[in-house]
Amino acid sequence: MTEELASKISQLPPATSVLKTDLVVIVHDPEGAPETQRTDIDGLEGAAVSYRDFDEVATPSLPAAGTLRMFAATDGKIYMLDDAGTVTAIGEGVLPHQVFGRITAVSGDPVNIGGATDVESVYFCPYRGNMARVYDGSGWKYLTFTEMELPLTDVQTGDLTSGSAVLSDLQDTSLLAVGMKASGTGIPAGAVIATINSATQVTLDQAATSDGNDVAVTFKFPAAAKYILAIHDTSGGLQLVRPVAYTTAADLASKITTQDAVEVLASDSGSLVIGTITIGAADGKLTDTDQSRNIRNSYNILHRYALGKASGITLLGGYMSTIDKQNATWTQPATNKANAYDDNIGTYAASTSFLSTTPTIIQVDFGGDVVLDRIDIYFINNTYYRPDRVYIYASDTGAFTGEETTLVNYYAPTADGWSQIALPYPYQARYWRVKAYKNGNDYCRIYEVNFHYGTTLAVMGVPWGCVVELWNGASSVESQRSESLTKPGLVEFTAAVSSVDRLTISRLDGTTPWLEFAIAPNTGEIYSLFKDE
Repeated sequence: MTEELASKISQLPPATSVLKTDLVVIVHDPEGAPETQRTDIDGLEGAAVSYRDFDEVATPSLPAAGTLRMFAATDGKIYMLDDAGTVTAIGEGVLPHQVFGRITAVSGDPVNIGGATDVESVYFCPYRGNMARVYDGSGWKYLTFTEMELPLTDVQTGDLTSGSAVLSDLQDTSLLAVGMKASGTGIPAGAVIATINSATQVTLDQAATSDGNDVAVTFKFPAAAKYILAIHDTSGGLQLVRPVAYTTAADLASKITTQDAVEVLASDSGSLVIGTITIGAADGKLTDTDQSRNIRNSYNILHRYALGKASGITLLGGYMSTIDKQNATWTQPATNKANAYDDNIGTYAASTSFLSTTPTIIQVDFGGDVVLDRIDIYFINNTYYRPDRVYIYASDTGAFTGEETTLVNYYAPTADGWSQIALPYPYQARYWRVKAYKNGNDYCRIYEVNFHYGTTLAVMGVPWGCVVELWNGASSVESQRSESLTKPGLVEFTAAVSSVDRLTISRLDGTTPWLEFAIAPNTGEIYSLFKDE
């Protein structure tokens, strides 16, 4: 410790306890005689300071004579006010806006990783805390909350009068919305809420057909409708606001504004927007799964699988579905073997015997582009029938009349049984042909041909001039630049599909991913990743 610094610390006033107003408390022990010292804002400013909680206000009251008041204004900055009314900014961003909650389809589960189908309520659930910051007309304040429920299908009792569209004596209309469908005894089919009159009364768009007291009425949000969800302060407690319907992106934007750069409802600056929901295919129900995400959170956003498989990009290698394998059509002279495949290594196979004059030609149409990295052939019945020359071709059209690509120009098998004929690189094509010759003999016999996936991971549909990277959690597994393509749009890897869970595509001049995809476990299917906003 320098002599100058020690001198300054020795001038701090002594302390017998720690106070809320202390900026720093120091145990000073230069010679084995500890002394606790402090400094506070008064000592820092040279004048007494009036302390208060940092609820944001537009104009606080003046402090007592000879003191200062520190306060947070609605712009998020910290200010100092003296007894003459002079205001000085002393900091920014001290009170960051935060909401500790998420909209979810499962009560008590703010993340809902497993998904939920056809739920009849959604919830605003505490997440990593239980506070939210809302605007009260003059400033912002943090309030605690417990889980809030929005029934998508709500059953209440009410009173009807024949010939009248008014439905009265309901329990609570605060979360009902215009356009909700209503059904029950005496209510015409297809009736919807036309207006909401009070906390216990609504008017339908059709008149009741009978009288009734305490009639059970079922209200449902209509299928495919979209709603903005918001929360506001009601007598010191946070509550959900009546959902606000919207149709298009432009309509959504028109119903949201900002208060101090924070999104609120255009109709009420005290209603903090927390996200949107989309009702499912059936009235009064919502589905939120990897394949159908219908909840968008404004806060605590998480990565999710997209609504469906990624368009225009395919990952192949290691895992192929039964349907994919069964789509293969074999010709010349093999017959289609719909169930002849190996699930473990993902091969297509034609398990049969071929006996023909030279050459033997085996051809397959996969019904669409596939990426192969090797072809396995089973040679049988001693050297008499075993071919001594094998060629492998790929074609985009299936014509094999000069436009095909020759991938293996000469392969000479040396033994009976399986031969693994590796292609020089993974190749993408729909039509494939194996041609085998035998010199000095009229017969050439092949027992089985496997068009093989599995030893190399290949990604199709990658834009030129990008970096493609595979990830396992936060760890990078392997990356390739797409200008080193073996065929336009194809990038190859040696990593197994089972070892990666994410794929990113980045521009060469960018440090963050341009596109990001999730790789589904055990299938290799690719899903676009998005934030559920």
